[in-house]
Amino acid sequence: IFFDLVTDRKIDGQLRCKDDRFLRFNARIPASADQNLRDAFYRIEQAALVVIVRWSASKASKVIHGMTADAAEYLRASIERGDVDIAGKVEEHAGADGDVGLIWTPSEREFIVAAAE
Repeated sequence: IFFDLVTDRKIDGQLRCKDDRFLRFNARIPASADQNLRDAFYRIEQAALVVIVRWSASKASKVIHGMTADAAEYLRASIERGDVDIAGKVEEHAGADGDVGLIWTPSEREFIVAAAE
């Protein structure tokens, strides 16, 4: 079962479940997003971690800020190296609740929470 995220912003997202079991959530925005859109995206990232991974809002915020800084740095380095696939990718293991990831490309920012296998 797939559910599309509907916002009044330009945030694309999808929730994937099997029956009543969570499988994956992802949300994405264009890299050229303005500050208001980036703020809305941050709130979705934080809410997803609080609800899906059951982290506190403060832990979710800390992890998001750290991952965002790392993704930005890895993307910058990927561009400098001239990688074939230019991207900044970071992951955080969320215990039995799954994994959290960010993938930044020159055109898009994507946030992913995937259930543990």
